[in-house]
Amino acid sequence: LLQMFSRTLESLFFLALFGSVCSTTLDPSRFHCVAYNSTSNVGIFRSNMPLAADSDSTVSPSSYGYDAILALAASAGEAECGTAAFSEATPYIVEVTLTNAADDKNGLLSLRSFWSLPENFSLGRLAEWPLGVSGLVPPSKVDRSKWQSVASKMWAVDQLPSRVGHLSSMLSGESPGGGVGPTVVLVHCNAGCDRTGEMVGALRLATAAADPKGMYVADTDECGRSPNYYSTTSLEWFCIWNFYFNGGRYGVDECVGFAECEPFGDCEPVTV
Repeated sequence: LLQMFSRTLESLFFLALFGSVCSTTLDPSRFHCVAYNSTSNVGIFRSNMPLAADSDSTVSPSSYGYDAILALAASAGEAECGTAAFSEATPYIVEVTLTNAADDKNGLLSLRSFWSLPENFSLGRLAEWPLGVSGLVPPSKVDRSKWQSVASKMWAVDQLPSRVGHLSSMLSGESPGGGVGPTVVLVHCNAGCDRTGEMVGALRLATAAADPKGMYVADTDECGRSPNYYSTTSLEWFCIWNFYFNGGRYGVDECVGFAECEPFGDCEPVTV
């Protein structure tokens, strides 16, 4: 309940200050191939809000950057994941958006309008997994003896462990929905840094693709900045959850040593 209340407060505060957030167009510098499974022919990619460069603020299927996604998936797949699979055949797209109407109403509605057209059903599908503020109090402020208990109970709203597990299953080819041919699983929020970094960073920890420091450096490099305080704190708690409940291959103390944050402000990696 406290978690849900904090999310509501932040959304109201954000809207009171800034009103509706303008939709951002797809930024090639934030489009990256995170992982690829050659057996399943599935790739996990990350980006910011994938609207076309020539789109405006109106809600329309034509605002969606479908062609740009295909082009960027082909180039990033080859450059970063070492596969030409996404240029050799048109991939099926499973779009996982972490946004909600509070931070980009028009962008979210444009995604829905594109994927709701019957002629686009064969191209892919949209999954809405909104993330909010799961990280208000960092583990460093909680008695260490309580870490395991807290980490086990804090995901009722965001469902981060189960959704990371679902992404991992998609990567292994367990019914991502594409049928024959390559599949692009595109994870994004609005900016492509905070909630996207949270989800992708958690996936890397869960699949042992990186240790905590390596995960956070990759997040920072791919976006151009580190995830914010809330998403970084959430990553710290997920790191602890992954250690206790998913066999994380690192020491639990590493979960509070990969980032430095200003309270409720900016963060940066700890590389020493």
